[in-house]
Amino acid sequence: MVIDQFNAGQRLVEELRKIGFDLAVAFWARPTEEGRWYLFLATPIVDVTSKAAAYRTIGTTLRAMPELGIDFSEIRVLDRADLMAQAAIAVAKSKGFSGRIRFRGSSLGRTEVDGASIYSLPEAA
Repeated sequence: MVIDQFNAGQRLVEELRKIGFDLAVAFWARPTEEGRWYLFLATPIVDVTSKAAAYRTIGTTLRAMPELGIDFSEIRVLDRADLMAQAAIAVAKSKGFSGRIRFRGSSLGRTEVDGASIYSLPEAA
């Protein structure tokens, strides 16, 4: 995970929140089996509408910010009850939701990861 990638994700998260896209947690993680970094966005929108609706909003926002350099294929939407999302929320709460939270454990929920960086979202906790 490079700092530019983390900062680009931060800008996307800020823009999504600005337009009213509710996030329970947002984090970059590298699932061991996949071997690449993904930006995971856990949102209650999935519970209310659908993942497709969440992806549409994210895609529209991402297309308006091409300078971020985040490919749409790097985004993974989770519902807030997902075990990976719940684990990331628990880690963030334990660290006080301040700044960039680097997770060095071996798994989030039941997903083996080679690392994760969790965004600070205090109101969403």
